Amino acid sequence: MKQINDFLKYLSNQNYSNKTIKDYKYILSCFEKFLNEKQIYNEKNVSETDFKEYIAKYKECNCHSFYYKSVTIIKKYFRFLNKFNYILISPIEKYKNPKQVVKHHPVIDKNDLSNFLNNLDENNPFEVRTRAMIELLYSSALRPSECLNLNISDIDYYNKVILIRKTKTKTDRIVPVTNEALLWINKYINKIRSKNILPKSENKIFISFHSNNPVTVKGIRNSLKYFSIKKNIKRFSMYSIRASSATHLFENGMSINYLQLLLGHKDLRATIIYVRVSFLRLKELLEKYHPRNKLEDKRNFINEVSEIN
Repeated sequence: MKQINDFLKYLSNQNYSNKTIKDYKYILSCFEKFLNEKQIYNEKNVSETDFKEYIAKYKECNCHSFYYKSVTIIKKYFRFLNKFNYILISPIEKYKNPKQVVKHHPVIDKNDLSNFLNNLDENNPFEVRTRAMIELLYSSALRPSECLNLNISDIDYYNKVILIRKTKTKTDRIVPVTNEALLWINKYINKIRSKNILPKSENKIFISFHSNNPVTVKGIRNSLKYFSIKKNIKRFSMYSIRASSATHLFENGMSINYLQLLLGHKDLRATIIYVRVSFLRLKELLEKYHPRNKLEDKRNFINEVSEIN
């Protein structure tokens, strides 16, 4: 397909992230390979039948995520071609978009998280760094990348806030941080990081002990796996920490609108995905907070119903 590079440049100008553009490029290259095998080299010659034939293998197998991405990305590519007059009409415009399956990261029980943190060794550099990260993630419900991209200068100990630069939504935001998280970050920076850092290292807070480069998400994922096995506790992901923080804050009474600000979401629906409260807990919250559901009103209602019956 001739215009893929133009399309990717267009996405870049629209402030799409590098990761998203990389995903687009991969999916379009897979589709292009399929078309080349059919000796189709020009987008003008692509038919809806060709597209359906390609997408069928993902629709029928257990690859819903890739199926969803492929449909939406390829359709968007052909809309781009139509918009800029590379083609007269998109051959797949009428193809129905699949329903997106939202991935829910499991919420960690408060006691399980506390047990994990309290069992980390204060004298072990790796475990101190891990605790500082998790305390920070849980404290401010950060995305893993936001935690790992923090610079030392982004922490304001006096006001107990941190600056998150260039978030997923391409904006900066300031979020509060707990005393516990600040305590462990300070301990890690002064007692661990300062002894392992090289002069040319970046200003990132969390540094790899092996390469002296900033820690990667993959590196922390491996660390969590290692410590889960070592401490014989249930394994959890970095995104589960974010989801758990949001859910626990909501259960303790934080407004969903304030949670939206904390999480850095533009759309409230994205925040709701993170907050997963059991139905029984939801009933408890309604009975506790709803002004039309006072206990005495409930008793009066029950008495009135009993008299009618």
